[in-house]
Amino acid sequence: MDIQLVFNELCLLNLENDEYKARELMSNFIQTLREALEQGLQQQLLSNDKFYNINLASDYPIGKWLNDPSVDQVEQDFILSMQFFEVDEIFDQDQETELLYACTYCNNEPKGLVYAYRLKALSVSLKTSELWENSVISLLEVTTNEDGELLEENIEVRHASSINHVIEHQKWIKNRLQDNIDSGLDLWNKRKKIFPHLEFCDSVEKQLQNIKNSHPIFQAIIKKLTEVENASKNWTSGNFDLNSLPSKATPESESRLQKFEKELTFQCPDGKKRLFSLHIRMTPGAWRLYFYPLKPTEIMIGYIDIKIQ
Repeated sequence: MDIQLVFNELCLLNLENDEYKARELMSNFIQTLREALEQGLQQQLLSNDKFYNINLASDYPIGKWLNDPSVDQVEQDFILSMQFFEVDEIFDQDQETELLYACTYCNNEPKGLVYAYRLKALSVSLKTSELWENSVISLLEVTTNEDGELLEENIEVRHASSINHVIEHQKWIKNRLQDNIDSGLDLWNKRKKIFPHLEFCDSVEKQLQNIKNSHPIFQAIIKKLTEVENASKNWTSGNFDLNSLPSKATPESESRLQKFEKELTFQCPDGKKRLFSLHIRMTPGAWRLYFYPLKPTEIMIGYIDIKIQ
C-alpha cells in the first residue's frame, strides 16, 4: 500500500524572518524527504495550500527560493521533481458525525496532521521549533455520540522533521508498504517501493507470479527480502559482510557450482549474465533465495524458488 507525505502547516507559525535560516530549514526538510523516499514513500507531498506559495520568511516564498542563486541547484531540482497536491478536496465534508481535532502543542486547527492521520500517512514539518522535534504528534479527537455526550480520544500521528524521525518509522513504513500484497506478482509489481536497494532479475517475476499470500512460503519470502534490503541499505563501503544478515547465508559448494553452472547463471537487468552462489534457505520446503552483492547499497536478487536439483 502506498504511503503519502502530508505537510504540517502548523510548523509555519514559528518561522523567523531570516532568508539564511529559511535556506537552512529547506535543506534539512529536503534531507528528510529524501530519506522518506528512500524508505519507499511516494514522491509527492500533500499540503493545505499551494506549496510554492508557502512563505519561508517575509516576502520569501518557496517559489522565490526555487530561483534563489544562493540555493544549491541540486536541492532546487529535487523540489521540482516532487509532485504537490492540495488536500482540501480529499475528504467529503458531509459527515453524519462532526469531528473536531485539537493539537496538544498549539491552539490552531491541525489540518495537515488530521489529513495525515486519516490517510495513515507520514506528516512532515520544517524544523522550526522544538514542538516539531517529536516523531509522533498527539491530537485530541472530539465528537459526540447519539445521546449528545461529548467523547474525547487521544490519537497519534506519525511525524518527521529530520532523517532520524524517518528512520524511527522504518518498521511502520515496511508494514504499511506490505499491507494488501495479495500475491507474489503483486510483490513483484511493488518491489521498487518496498525494496528500493534491491535489483531483481527478470526471471524472478515468473518464479513469483503463481505464489498467493496464502502460500506457506509467502511470508518467508517477504521476511528474507526485507533482511537483504536492510543489509543492502546499510552496506556503504568495502566488501559485503554476510554477518550483516540475520539469516544464515552461504555460498554454493564448488561441486554444485560446476554441476549447476547453467542453472545458477542469471541474466541481470544491466544485460550481464552472472553466476549466483550466495543463497539463503527458506522453509517450509526446500526453498532458496539467491543474491549477488553488486556494490554498496545495491544487491541483485536472481532466484526465488525451490532448490535447484
